[in-house]
Amino acid sequence: MKLCRFELASAPGLPRVGIYHNGKVYETDGKNPIGIHEAAEIALLAPVKRPTSYRVFSDHQIRGAQQPAFAFIEDYPFGALPTYGYRNPGALVGPNTQLAVPNATSELSFEPQLCVVLASDSGPTDEMGAESLILGFTLATEFIARDLARFESEAMTGHGQSRDFGTAIGPVVVTPDDLQDYFRNTEDGVRMDIELVARVNGREVFSTNLIEATWTFPQLIASCSISSPLFSGDILAVSMAPDGSEEPMPLLNPGDLVEVAATPLGTLRTTVLAPGDAD
Repeated sequence: MKLCRFELASAPGLPRVGIYHNGKVYETDGKNPIGIHEAAEIALLAPVKRPTSYRVFSDHQIRGAQQPAFAFIEDYPFGALPTYGYRNPGALVGPNTQLAVPNATSELSFEPQLCVVLASDSGPTDEMGAESLILGFTLATEFIARDLARFESEAMTGHGQSRDFGTAIGPVVVTPDDLQDYFRNTEDGVRMDIELVARVNGREVFSTNLIEATWTFPQLIASCSISSPLFSGDILAVSMAPDGSEEPMPLLNPGDLVEVAATPLGTLRTTVLAPGDAD
């Protein structure tokens, strides 16, 4: 299923939930059907309202963490520690959003992410238990002030204002049963064979296949559960952006259209506006 949050054009400001299928939205109250709406009648919202937490793993940093001299912890279940940072859940925006560039930056960029949304609360769990916690998968575009990020790096404070102002998510949450054709059994576990691409103004600037990701989501979920409780609606994201040895993601200008897309998950679009130009 493709789960969504939306509002009707005729009743803006009233969030609703439903299932997106064949260009229509089947509205529900979570259990019972309410109505059917044409795609032209609705505006999609962020598919998760405001999660308790939003964790981001950087895949190229994770690969580095598997080197023998770095981040290994004796008796840790997966050998190396998958590290992550927290983001601002209040900065989540939905698909087809116009995002104003913060006045504080002159170097706006972005990173494409694949996200998993949790279906229920959990304490410590293993990979098998973690798999049962998955509600579904979605896309995200994290917008980044590169100049502020350099300052934070020098100050050794971790990510703050450089990633505090806007992360687009959506367009829908796709449940695992809808993705069975994309799961592959590999030597490193079950992985998703999905091509993810990023485009700016229609020009492809990055692509990768999710089957190359270092960790599976059940491994990441299980790793997080060791040190912290997990809650329904929590988001775990893996940034698929290139590392320092590859061409970096481009800087953005007002008016640019950023798209992150994967065939079974849809296309997430965000338009960049100049400071003060947002509605």
